[in-house]
Amino acid sequence: MWILGLLGGICSGKTFVAQEFARYGAQVFDADRSVHELLNREDICHRIAQCFGPGALDADGRVNRGYLASLVFGSDAESARHRKWLEELLHPEVYASLQEAMVKARQLGCALFVIDAPLLLEANWSTLCHRLVYIDAPDDLRYARATERGFDRAELARRETAQASLNLKKVRADYVIHNSLNWQQTQNQVARIVEWLARDVIA
Repeated sequence: MWILGLLGGICSGKTFVAQEFARYGAQVFDADRSVHELLNREDICHRIAQCFGPGALDADGRVNRGYLASLVFGSDAESARHRKWLEELLHPEVYASLQEAMVKARQLGCALFVIDAPLLLEANWSTLCHRLVYIDAPDDLRYARATERGFDRAELARRETAQASLNLKKVRADYVIHNSLNWQQTQNQVARIVEWLARDVIA
């Protein structure tokens, strides 16, 4: 089973590319979705409230993600400390889910498994991958997509301080997909990678 890891900046289109691989039968592990599920767990909410105070939870006792983001995304030492604590809480849980998903995919006889995780390099999960794919998108397009999600350029920059640089991600990649407004071109590039993998042998 081929294991691909997706790399790219925020709002570069990794989710769309993952969905395209899924159209070719790939099983996709969405780390963001796994994190969102964890943030709804009562025990996780309790520990976050203990660390960050009652303001970290909303009126329903769920994690206030906007408040949490304001604490962990930044370049200062305190943000880094908060981010490290949160990652140490969540990453082992996400990794366990990832391992379980990989086992199930193998049992199903899947030929391709895709890991869509923003911190793929930082969490060292890239070591699980046979190939890495970098999704390259123009900054202006990423900013426009970020605006649609409700945060501006400054917030995008703050969030990207928590990730490896785009240059490092691109250098580490085996394949680069150029993703702009032309979805058909992106789809064609995914198709070519699937074709290459079908002809290749896992090292």
